[in-house]
Order: sequence, then C-alpha cells, then structure tokens
Amino acid sequence: MPSRRLIAYGIDLLLVTIILGIVFSFFPKTKEEKEIQAKMDILAEQYANKEIDGVFYFMQMSALEKEKSENQTFQLFLNIVGIICYYIVVPFLNHASTFGMQLLHLRIEFQKGKLLSLFLRAFFLDGLLSILLLLLGIYSIHGRFYLSFVSVLLVLQLLTLIIHYFMIKCRKDKLGLIDRISRSTVIKMS
Repeated sequence: MPSRRLIAYGIDLLLVTIILGIVFSFFPKTKEEKEIQAKMDILAEQYANKEIDGVFYFMQMSALEKEKSENQTFQLFLNIVGIICYYIVVPFLNHASTFGMQLLHLRIEFQKGKLLSLFLRAFFLDGLLSILLLLLGIYSIHGRFYLSFVSVLLVLQLLTLIIHYFMIKCRKDKLGLIDRISRSTVIKMS
C-alpha cells in the first residue's frame, strides 16, 4: 500500500503541475522578467568564462532570483489557490480522495475534523507551508541570502516527504508523519 500512496501522490503532483502550467501559460513574461533573465544569462556567461568568481556569481544570482520572484508573486498566489482547490476542496467534495487516489482506489480516513485534516495535509505534505514561507521570504530576506533561503525551504519540504514515506514503509500501523499530524490516514476504498 505505501507504494500505491506514493504513485497516487505522484499522479496528483503531475496533474497539479500540468494544470498550473496551463494556467501560467496565459501570463506571458513581463518586460521586467525578460530583463532579469537577460541579466542572469550574462552573469552565467561571465561565470562560465571565469570573468567572475563563484561567490560573486552566487550573490548576484541570488539577488536577481529574488527580484524575479518579486515579479512572480501573483503566480505564487495562484499556486496557493491551486493547492487549496486540488488538495482540500477536491477531497472534501469527492469522497475524501484526489483524482490520483481515486485511480488507485484509495481515500483519506479522518479521525477528527475532515476540513482541518485536509488543510494540515495540504499545509505540510503538499507544499502550502513552503509557498507561504517563500512569500514571506521574498519580502523579508535580503537578496544575497535569498537563494540559500529557497534552498533550505526545498530541502525541508523534501525531508518532510522522505520522513513521511519512510514512516509509512517502516511503521506497523503504516502511518506517516503527515498522517499523525493531521490525524488522518490513506486507506483502500472498500
């Protein structure tokens, strides 16, 4: 069953990525985003030609990446809406399962509060916390440290997923980290 859960999660992640990709395709790059990308390309070329050192490259790239993220806050809000719709609203209205779970005949079983459990699952497992922290970081982290901050967020999200699935695989009750936090679990449909 743990591998079925992982496959369902992968299907859901792919589906959300495709849907959001289609939505984002309606928002062409702005003039500012094109200018930032041009600066990034020049910086990468200078680094490749050894005209600048690695520290200077990283600091400048970090500041440019922050500037790029500032210009894409609307897309981050769309990501939040997409996660809420897919990982909270869909299971709430669809017999406690996402489309990936339905394909593999799985559903979420709740010990307490269906909506709260779905929110906690989306918050920790599906990246909602990471995106909210990223938004906070865009406006509070200095440009030189922005890429380091983003990297730490990415590592923490990945570690959460690894710990969650490792616990599912190794525990007798097959409850992962997020299952325990959200007081819910994924079971086979009967």
